[in-house]
Amino acid sequence: MIGQMLAGLRPLGLAGIGVLPGPLRKPLGITRPLLIPADYAGLKIGVQQSLVAGATMNALGATPVWFPAAGPITGFGGIEQQISAIQGDQYDKVGKYLTANVNLWPRPLVVFANGKAWAALTPAQRRILTRAVTDDLAAEANVVRGDERADTGTLCRRGLLRLVDASPAGLAALRRAVQPVYAQLERDPPTRRYIRQIEAMRQAIPAEAAPGCAAATRPAGAAGTLDGVYRFTDTAAQLRAAPGTTAGEVGPENYGTWTLVLDRGHFATTQEDSQACTWAYGMFTIKGNKIEWLFTDGGAPTHDPATNKPGEDFIYGWSLYRGVLTLSPVKGAISPSNFRVKPWARISTTPSARFLSKRCPPPAGALPR
Repeated sequence: MIGQMLAGLRPLGLAGIGVLPGPLRKPLGITRPLLIPADYAGLKIGVQQSLVAGATMNALGATPVWFPAAGPITGFGGIEQQISAIQGDQYDKVGKYLTANVNLWPRPLVVFANGKAWAALTPAQRRILTRAVTDDLAAEANVVRGDERADTGTLCRRGLLRLVDASPAGLAALRRAVQPVYAQLERDPPTRRYIRQIEAMRQAIPAEAAPGCAAATRPAGAAGTLDGVYRFTDTAAQLRAAPGTTAGEVGPENYGTWTLVLDRGHFATTQEDSQACTWAYGMFTIKGNKIEWLFTDGGAPTHDPATNKPGEDFIYGWSLYRGVLTLSPVKGAISPSNFRVKPWARISTTPSARFLSKRCPPPAGALPR
């Protein structure tokens, strides 16, 4: 079916290479929960730039408004968005009700090329590119699932929004309300065939459970052997070479001089180089050879979307030998590479905020007094 769909790009002078799975978009209510069609009535709903999204919101009695990625959402009654973007853009500061069991549509990623450039490639080169996309389908689906699971956990730990579920009757009412959109789409014979194929596939696949919040446990600790001040300095090239680093993570806010203070279950960290300066703080706990960091907040003197967000939870393996703290990734956990590019040298056994960056120190209450 993907191959059939990609053929529709040819009249535009484009060559379709493949389609990668993307995250599922859900309703985020700002003024009220969005559980039944009546909840949408009269609201302005922020949507992606999509004619189908606009038609859907019109069918639900709402007014669709296109808004840019990571744009502000004040003034809306709700938006449609994937969980990872809600977490990353901190939309939970405004949105209060995430309808966990309603998936409006996915955000598939279509990979294509200029038709003339594609024709200039050899058949072998075209096969390599096509196979690269095809072979990445399962891995990309696992990444999307993993990101949604991790970012749901972050949202739950922040505690700023509620995850709510539409009832079976509410789900049925939503499906009835959007039937005019299906009827409009099915006027096109190929689209009608695609819809039938998708419905048939859906019947053969068990539904996954909607995301939810488990009982929260907050890390806590007392004075221990790791308490002290640690530091290392790295470069962009060293960060890029670190295992697990992606191209998008090699920014000036992720390398430079790092300082880490561990103090009786609290941590604070700063990073600075010639282009950026960031801070973060939170709580940590040690469980055997693993250390868990739960972030309370993070920031920078200027707006930087790459700073750590409240509720983020990182887990590392750790070892301390002759004043050198080494962090390592933990399978199945979030262990960002920027904090483990190099071992941390302990520069003081007495925790103190005075070692942190003077350009961008964390708030005064980040560490215990």
